[in-house]
This record gives sequence, structure tokens and C-alpha cells, in this order.
Amino acid sequence: MTIVLADEVALLGLVFARIGAAVMILPIFGENYVLSRARLILALTLSVLLAPLIAPTLAPVTAVDAAYVGRIVTEIIHGLFLGSFVRLAVVALSIAGGAVAMQMGFAAANFFNPAEAQQSSVTGNLFTIAGFAGLLAVDGHHMMLRGLVASYDALPADGSLAAGDMAAAMARGSADAVALGLQMALPMTAAALVIYALMGMMNRLVPTLQVIFVALPAQLLLGLGLLGLTVAGVVHLFIGFVHDLNLLLGA
Repeated sequence: MTIVLADEVALLGLVFARIGAAVMILPIFGENYVLSRARLILALTLSVLLAPLIAPTLAPVTAVDAAYVGRIVTEIIHGLFLGSFVRLAVVALSIAGGAVAMQMGFAAANFFNPAEAQQSSVTGNLFTIAGFAGLLAVDGHHMMLRGLVASYDALPADGSLAAGDMAAAMARGSADAVALGLQMALPMTAAALVIYALMGMMNRLVPTLQVIFVALPAQLLLGLGLLGLTVAGVVHLFIGFVHDLNLLLGA
């Protein structure tokens, strides 16, 4: 069965397939606390606005047939990949927050994280909120939209699925996200090692002293102070990582 459509409507469908799928997952745009209807309206609006820029790179389509449906499915997969790829930056924040919470003694203090739709450490929530605020402050949402437009050069909308390239990019991005998360937590980890070493020395020098009752408040106070000093650096690394991920997409 073949349905004849205007070229503009058919091309808009291709653009919306990729943009809509990506917007549902991208950081800030695709958070669970953003209404699904609002995300849908945003995706449709962006598709209409970006279609004139993207249309020249697309092959003309005049009918809805099996080939067109295949291109739509491919574009949805591309959009899901793009959104998931950039969201790796949020994974780095979660890893850093979990590591910092463990060193500060907040490992059991978990709260619901709307960005991940699951329980997360209190420091992970702090890093996520601060990271999103910093990203908006430097127009990071505009950077992500430019990345979506530039993705048509890296992933052409010609119906082909670059599964190998996407898998390689996702593997590289995941490794970088884990490394960045550990890097963000490095100052707190180093401070915790110093505190544990001092606790061991005090326990040896003054065996009758209840070191645990003295060290835990000091560990908490030092952790809060160091956390206040390092949040800005964590946000800076997060924004830089989002920028690097968009560069890999050609933005």
C-alpha cells in the first residue's frame, strides 16, 4: 500500500522521528519531571523550526511505503542513540555522587533522583541539580540542539544504520563517563584516605580513645567543606564533557 504525501510533510516526519526520540532522552529536555506532553510539543516545535535547515540533506520522499517506514525506524534509532549518548554525562555525575557519598558517610542517605527515576545518593542529587543549572547558564541546551542538527553529517538520514559506529561511540563514551566520574570524586577520595590514615595513627597512639566517635564528625565537617569547594569544579567538568560529547557528534 502506498500513500502519496506532500514532500514537506514526509520530510517533516523524518526530522521529527530523530528529533523527537532524542528530546525524550536528552539531559534537561528528557527528564521525568518534564511532562510527556510538553516534551512532545517541544519536539514537534523543534522539528518544524529545524526542518528547513535539515531538509536539504535529506533525499526527497513523496510516498509512505516500506522504504519510507524503514527510514522512519532508522531515524528513531538514531535519535535514541543521540539522546543516550549525551546522557552519559549525567551518568558521570551519578558515579561521582555515589563515590563522594560513600567517603562522607552518606552512603545510606538516598533520595529519589528525578533525572534517573530511581534512588540516588544525596550528593548525586546535588551534583545533578548543580550540573543542570550550570549547563543552562552557559546555553548548554542550545549546544545540544546544535549537536542534533550536526548529527545529520555524522549519521546521514539515508536509511542506513551505522550500528558499528554507534556501538563504538557508546563504548568510548561510557568509558569516558566512568573515568570522569572517578575524577570528579578524586579530591574527596584523597581526603578520606588522609582521614583514615590519621584514624589509624590515633588508634595506635591512644588505644583508649574511641577514635570512631572523634573521627566521624571531623570526617563529616571536612567532607561538607570540601564538597562546597569542589562543586564548581564538578559542574565545570560536566559542562566540558557535554561539550566533548557534542563535538563527537560533529557539533
